[in-house]
Amino acid sequence: MSEKIEAGPSELHDETKGKLEVEEAEHHEHKDEISPELEALLQTDPTKGLTTAEAAERLARFGPNELAEVKRNPLLKFLGYFTGAIAYLIEVACIISAVVEDWLDFGIILALLLVNACIGFIEESKAESALDALRQTLALKTRAWRDGHLVELDVNQLVPGDVIVLRLGDIVPADGRLLGIGATGEATEGDLLIDQSALTGESLPVAKNKGKTVYSSSIVKQGQQMAVVTKTGGDTFIGRAANLISITTEEGHFQKIINRIGNFLILITVVLVVIIMIYQLGQVLVRSRRVLS
Repeated sequence: MSEKIEAGPSELHDETKGKLEVEEAEHHEHKDEISPELEALLQTDPTKGLTTAEAAERLARFGPNELAEVKRNPLLKFLGYFTGAIAYLIEVACIISAVVEDWLDFGIILALLLVNACIGFIEESKAESALDALRQTLALKTRAWRDGHLVELDVNQLVPGDVIVLRLGDIVPADGRLLGIGATGEATEGDLLIDQSALTGESLPVAKNKGKTVYSSSIVKQGQQMAVVTKTGGDTFIGRAANLISITTEEGHFQKIINRIGNFLILITVVLVVIIMIYQLGQVLVRSRRVLS
């Protein structure tokens, strides 16, 4: 006679727990594309760095290492929200309402125009605030090798090919490639722990060694190494992100559809006005003929 043995809840829990595997988050390193021409400029002697003449030439070529800031007149920016096909159509309706002294419609239309302009102005101001927040994360000073000496430089003077020293607590001043060399020139096998959560959203610091890329505005949490600057200013990872926020030269798909609808409405309005004018002129001619007859 056989007996049927059933496992208790605790045994089932232990068996299930044993089958579970913890999946660790894997870091995927982003690789920047560097042209052969730029790569040739990165072959700087780590013990000497660039000369003053080389740095001045590259500064004139690549520009200062800073995020471009374009300030617009707030009044002109606000008035810009009263332009566009639909805005012009509504403004004409507002003017006509004032001419015929329909003050209720005039007030409603004018209020809609002002509310729309205020919302657009506030949203654009929020985008500019985001840019200012990005600029505040950038370093102000850094240590770099120039003319064979380790000197302190303003960050905006860095150029591609500069050899910089990264130590604990430093804010990375520009995109760079780690050289695997310590601050005093000796080879180092230790990794550099970099906090780049502001850029990638990673919650933990990332270990980077020789040949890996460190990004501007990230923070050194452990270790020290020298790195050669690869990209500066708007060409850096954070610079490209800032450009995506600030540059809006191309209209989005939704905006294009809205503009097409606005143009269609204007066309229909003009056609209807012409038809009404022709009809009214016809009525006037008919009445004048009746009077004359």
